[in-house]
Amino acid sequence: MTACDAPDVALADLLTPSRCLACRAPGPALCAGCEAALPRLRAPFCALCGVPTEIVVPRCRDCARRRPGFAAARAACLLEGPAARLVRAWKDRGLAGVATLAAAEVLAAVPPPAVDALVSVPPARVRARRRGVDGPAALAALLGAAWGVPVVADALVRVDAGPQRQRGGAARRSAARGAFRGVARCPPRVLLVDDVLTTGATADACARELRRRGAARVEVAVFARTPRRG
Repeated sequence: MTACDAPDVALADLLTPSRCLACRAPGPALCAGCEAALPRLRAPFCALCGVPTEIVVPRCRDCARRRPGFAAARAACLLEGPAARLVRAWKDRGLAGVATLAAAEVLAAVPPPAVDALVSVPPARVRARRRGVDGPAALAALLGAAWGVPVVADALVRVDAGPQRQRGGAARRSAARGAFRGVARCPPRVLLVDDVLTTGATADACARELRRRGAARVEVAVFARTPRRG
């Protein structure tokens, strides 16, 4: 077979052979071993924030102390093992293809929501330009298409409060206050979409701003959440 007779092959496939985004083994974007090892989050969990619990509770200790601005939050996976490595590939290496893998996990874990619109957590512009991808927006677009729910792209803007990754819970909550501003009137029921939920500070701040702009109920869906220690 000559080069002209060869089947069509993308140049990117020739230059960068396909590898698992979690373990870098040659093969598909998520190999069978990493797919099976994803720490998928299943009940029991807190009915409000979605953190794993020993039994189903309406509010965990943290939610009882500090009522979040959202009505319920659900995550597909815990931020451990292959899920954590996928998120690093998504955030640090700007690999847009992770959104498709994340969406598949969210669709398997979260029932179709009874909402009027999806809104993604906006990134800081500097970090979005550096990464080259907007993970939450890509995830929201895929979920909206699958559920048949419109995505409101301009509902929130972010005032850069700096990266949250190295901050503790109190520092995250302090930085998140005032870091988001609503710029569009919101429908009554909104699903807020993000890639990761850590302390819930970002989701709380966004939900409160969406409610200030007209939403009566805000739910949250994310690909992964950090496990609560202790």
